[in-house]
Amino acid sequence: MTLAAPSNRALEDAVRREPTNPDVIAVYADWLTEQGSPYGDLMSVRDARTWETCGLPGEDRLRVTWRHGLWESLRVDDRVLAQPGSAALEDLEAVFSSPPCIALAALELVAWTAMMGDRDRMMLIAIAARMRWAPHLVRLAVGDDTAALARQALGYVGESIARGFPRLEHLTLRSGIPPTTSSPFGFDGLQLEHLHTLEIELAASRVDYRLELDRCRLPALETLVLRGAGIGALVPALLRGSLFERIRHLALHGLAVDIALDAILPNATLAGNLETLDLSGSSLTSAGARALVAHRGMFRALVEIDVSATAIPAHDVVALREAYPNAAIVR
Repeated sequence: MTLAAPSNRALEDAVRREPTNPDVIAVYADWLTEQGSPYGDLMSVRDARTWETCGLPGEDRLRVTWRHGLWESLRVDDRVLAQPGSAALEDLEAVFSSPPCIALAALELVAWTAMMGDRDRMMLIAIAARMRWAPHLVRLAVGDDTAALARQALGYVGESIARGFPRLEHLTLRSGIPPTTSSPFGFDGLQLEHLHTLEIELAASRVDYRLELDRCRLPALETLVLRGAGIGALVPALLRGSLFERIRHLALHGLAVDIALDAILPNATLAGNLETLDLSGSSLTSAGARALVAHRGMFRALVEIDVSATAIPAHDVVALREAYPNAAIVR
């Protein structure tokens, strides 16, 4: 079980204000050592024995990156959740509260396993959101990133993420569609002033996804990445509205790109603002390539089109290069 640590709010706040200042972090580590806490040694030495003394899950189960003695990023996956339900959540809360985690910048919650019910999955987000480091988190990914994604629903997470992590700059949402779940996926209420990159992956489509884009606010968004077989049917609703029309970078992976292009073309503002269009690994056809050529006047700002790992023939690539002489066509 993860060892509890003494608390010094003033020192912890100082570390969160200057998470890249090794001198500030050293003062905090020295204070922990003075209190007899092994976390002080862990932040200074980071050897396996000290890690074990702190009761943390083994380094083979807890994936972290370090910065000046603190965790800069943390990945929570199946290897961390070694026990079911509430017991696993209690262990994770202790890990989230431990000193190495106090200035966390990036968090991946990919432990969407069969041992967790819908309520447990929402609690996992809620536990992270009430940590003191949550308001400072800049990067968050939620949802399984393995082949098991199709069987695991993320749920309706927009409002809870916006409330818990208000300073996010990069957000990744992944969801599947178990046939028995009543809340497959939705991000209505997602209002994040600093978010510049949003990635959405859906493993399969379903008619009751909750979008309600009019309840979202993402004024700083520059990059939108859409991937997965399930997101194709949602692309028209996503791209024809005003929420994403000012993005500058759009990536479409693993979906029916021709349908997506049909959604982009009526939105002249969106097309005119795009600087890069990444269609790599998609189902782009000759018809889609011809549509890009025919509507080249709408994509005034494009400087790169990535069609690598697609099935379009060489003559379509030549046509794209002729239509967009000022853009790099990546093949």
